[in-house]
Amino acid sequence: MVDAAKREEGMGPERRSAAAWARGALVLAALLLTVPTGCARLATPIATAPSPGEGWTEEGVASWYGDPYHGRATASGETYDMEALTTAHRTLPFGTIVLVENLESGERITLRINDRGPFVRGRVLDVSRRSARDLGMIGPGTAPVRITVLTATPEIDCWEVQAGAFELRENADRLRAELEADGHPARLLTALDGLHRVRLGPFASPATWPTAWTASSSGARSRTSAVRARREPARGAPGLPWGPPGLRCAA
Repeated sequence: MVDAAKREEGMGPERRSAAAWARGALVLAALLLTVPTGCARLATPIATAPSPGEGWTEEGVASWYGDPYHGRATASGETYDMEALTTAHRTLPFGTIVLVENLESGERITLRINDRGPFVRGRVLDVSRRSARDLGMIGPGTAPVRITVLTATPEIDCWEVQAGAFELRENADRLRAELEADGHPARLLTALDGLHRVRLGPFASPATWPTAWTASSSGARSRTSAVRARREPARGAPGLPWGPPGLRCAA
């Protein structure tokens, strides 16, 4: 194969410039293909583990969070209130009631799971500021704790179609309006990570997605991803991220 530099030796200035521009464009295109677009590709179904029952325990380190998250949406869709007796857990269903004991001070309080986290190795809870105060851990910021499930909530697997995730609210609003103009009611979910997600559903399975959605002429269909959402709890607590209380998966 002839070296690219040698191929250009016989070119005039204009052709050498055009060749260099073409190589630069190819490099730029390759780089752009590696940049996340904010919209996931079609997700593969992931099996969900059964919910821990009453009496299930876990030990680890608890931390707490307050500002600047106060007033923002939690992973459950509820508005975060740092003076409420709530906590984040990585996997326990939203609405689960847990007894939390500070293993150093002996302080014990009852909290409700309404958010996801913490995502730090060794930590098991991220409690509200009020909860941290009651547990005596405001000053140190963390404390070793034991979690005991008092009231378990059943989960039902559902699917949502995520049309996009945007940093700018106006972009999410634009896509939502586009979908609704095509006859596909969509909702907007803004989580603690600051992303504005546009979703349709929930549906009992991918087979129940509206066929009109996949055939939509909106152009948004190329940006869709399947999102497996666990409806937590099944009885429908307020603030669920996929709709109003009591919403059931579409059959």
